[in-house]
Amino acid sequence: MFGSKISRWFFDRPQTSNSIRTFHLLFVLCLLALASWWIFAGELEGWDRVWPYRWTFWKGWILTLELSVSTLCLSVVIGLAAALARKASFFPLRSLAAIYVEAIRGMPLLVIILLFYYVVAHKFHLENRFVAGIFVLSLFSGAYLSEIFAPALKVSVNHSGSLHVPLA
Repeated sequence: MFGSKISRWFFDRPQTSNSIRTFHLLFVLCLLALASWWIFAGELEGWDRVWPYRWTFWKGWILTLELSVSTLCLSVVIGLAAALARKASFFPLRSLAAIYVEAIRGMPLLVIILLFYYVVAHKFHLENRFVAGIFVLSLFSGAYLSEIFAPALKVSVNHSGSLHVPLA
């Protein structure tokens, strides 16, 4: 009841501008942050034990960013290639792309990681865990991205410049 009144007050008021709504939302978020800090302020003690390891945390954060960006770039390429291959007129290519997407989407990520690292990477003498992680996560994400790219490939532009979107 109370939550619906708050959501109506923030989002269902056509007479207020977007900037005023944004200000109200930011104000409420700041109040929530201040209340959370006040409630949990007693729990923030003991950071002197963590402080010597700050560079380790920093390096881990940078490594996570490198892994994420690399995986995203490679998975977009793999996903686009798989989506294009699924639309190809050459039957074996279309079949391999469909098998890839369905097999990857049907397996849990942990199984794919273990299978790739302990079987495939060991077979090809790939001992760099970072590269193996990028490749496995890219294969997994690429299968999902190919399903996202597939409808976009159905859209065509006719000679007058307007888009033609076929219905399913």
